[in-house]
Amino acid sequence: MKPIKAIKYAIAYTIVLLPAVLAACVFLNITANAARMNRGIDAEGLRERVRGYLASERRSASADLTDGKMTVRYDYLFPRSQYESFERTFDFTPGAGEKLVYVYGSSPAVSKPALVGGLFSSFPELMEERLNSMPGEGRFRVYNMAMTSADSPAIFEIVRATTRVKEPDIVIYYYEGGMDYEAAYYAAGIKETFYPLRLMSLKGLLDRTGLSGNRCIARWAEYLSWFNKGYLQTALLDLLQAAGLVKIDTGLFAGINAMIERDFEKNLAVTAEFLAERGIPAVFVANPDNLAAKPCGVYSVTQEYYDRAMAADDPRGKITLLKAARDSELFTGDLRGKSGTRDAIRGLESKGIGGIFVFDLETELEEEGYPLDGSSFYDYAHMKPDMHRKVADEICRYLYSKGLIPGEVREK
Repeated sequence: MKPIKAIKYAIAYTIVLLPAVLAACVFLNITANAARMNRGIDAEGLRERVRGYLASERRSASADLTDGKMTVRYDYLFPRSQYESFERTFDFTPGAGEKLVYVYGSSPAVSKPALVGGLFSSFPELMEERLNSMPGEGRFRVYNMAMTSADSPAIFEIVRATTRVKEPDIVIYYYEGGMDYEAAYYAAGIKETFYPLRLMSLKGLLDRTGLSGNRCIARWAEYLSWFNKGYLQTALLDLLQAAGLVKIDTGLFAGINAMIERDFEKNLAVTAEFLAERGIPAVFVANPDNLAAKPCGVYSVTQEYYDRAMAADDPRGKITLLKAARDSELFTGDLRGKSGTRDAIRGLESKGIGGIFVFDLETELEEEGYPLDGSSFYDYAHMKPDMHRKVADEICRYLYSKGLIPGEVREK
């Protein structure tokens, strides 16, 4: 056979056989991982990893003011963290006599979708407009100190760093605890333990090929990683559980979540006490998320709650079931704050810390019948424009109702 002809045959066979070989590899990998999960997961090992993570020094933060620009940065210190650091630089030029409001939180308070983010304002920006719409009440400056993927220890460090630069007149703490679960689950490798498909690490591939330094490729790798953990793995895991091929013990996670919630409560109290010691009034907001977003957990539990909620006619019963589904989620791409962390926020008032207020925005919107679904959120927690406007209005109204800001709210 002539060399050229042999090469053509080789290419043809490769084109025909490669998809079949890949499909066989995927099938065998899923089968092997299903068998591994059914043989039993080292529950105590996972709990110990979470325990070690929570006991460690996890975050550090800094804030630097140079030529009217503030740069806020926080770093992940734990060896197995999903990120290395985040940094933001923004204008910081408060004028004499201006009342300063600092907003702290995670990505829902600061991040917007890439394609439409420039087309609308986030709620801290809208708050500044509303506060300054009152005649004769002085000038307000609202600075958004929220940082993408910040959890409660990171937020505490950011609060310490930024208030050292200049203390505000009021603090708004807008964070429900979702990243505390997400970071702890990542540090312990919990989600990856239950991935049905584990062929390769995309990050490891980029590191080995030297492509991790290419910003464009690295960005697309982040998108692919998000699709993998947010959609592919959860869909496969639900499918295997629904078919009865994988069984997961719900009891494995109760102790893990309880540890995370106790740590969140501790960080919350430390933050509140730090602000109270400096005489800075602070409003801790129990904020809502997208209750209708589909969760992934132990299928027989989580999916049962979710299906019953979607079929419910009674609005209050529907919310109760959706919260039960949210509280039982374990493998969702972005874990949301559970009822335990929101209860910790609500419980701050009972601690009697001076100058600390709790605004239960989640309950208020539920009672109002405001839609906490895909019409208000892009995904599990990131808000659409109308929701940002609603949050700004409600927080401003709460500030006035508590006498933290004189005057009354004007509808926009």
